Amino acid sequence: EGDPICISGRFEDHAKYGHRLLVTSAHPRLPATEAGIRRYLRSGRIKGIGPKLAERLVNHFGDDTLRVLEDDPGRVLEVPGVGSRRLKELSRAFAEGKQQREALVFLQGLGLGPAVSGEIWRRLGADTLGRIRTDPYSLTDEVQGVGFATADRIASSVGIEAEDPLRLAAGLRHGLHQAIDQGHVCLPAPALLERAVELLGSQPDNVRAALMEAVASEA
Repeated sequence: EGDPICISGRFEDHAKYGHRLLVTSAHPRLPATEAGIRRYLRSGRIKGIGPKLAERLVNHFGDDTLRVLEDDPGRVLEVPGVGSRRLKELSRAFAEGKQQREALVFLQGLGLGPAVSGEIWRRLGADTLGRIRTDPYSLTDEVQGVGFATADRIASSVGIEAEDPLRLAAGLRHGLHQAIDQGHVCLPAPALLERAVELLGSQPDNVRAALMEAVASEA
C-alpha cells in the first residue's frame, strides 16, 4: 500500500461497476521525491534498512538515493555507520528489487496479466527471465494460471520455433495431461501422436521423433 505503480489500460463504462479503468498491465515504480523515498525506505521492506538508516541515506543523497543504491552502491559507504557487511546486504536487496521490476515489465510485455506475472515471479524469483527464455513450457507444471496455450504464446514471443523439439515434447506432455483429465489411465502412442499433431500443427514425423526421444530419455 502506498507504492507508486505504472498502469496501462483503458477507461470503460461497465453495466455493473460503472465508469472504471480496465487494467491491462501494472508494475511497481520506485518513488522519485525525497519524501516518497524516505517513506519507501522507512517501511522496512528493504532488508538491512531501518528508519534511522533510511534517514541518513536520504539526508546524504537526497532524491538520488535510490539511483545510488541500485547503480552505484559503493557510495553508500559515504554514509556514517555503513560498513562493508551492511553494504553487501543492501546491494543484494536492491539487486533483487531491480530484477523483479525488470521481470514484471518483461512478462507483461509478453501479454501476461499482472496476477500471472506476479505468480511467476513468486515461483521463480531471480530465475524468471532465464527460465522464460530457455523453457517457458516448464511454467505449466509450476505456475497456476499458465497452461499450454499461454506457454506456447510466450515461447513464440521469445523466438522458439514451431518445430523446436522443446515445443514438440511439451505438446506431447500436454496431450497426456488432457487424456488423464478425461479419465484415461493409458494412451496408445498413435492416439497421443494424433492429439499432439492436431494441437501443435506440426509435421507428424517431427512429433513422432520427439516422442521416441522422450521415451528413450524417460522424459
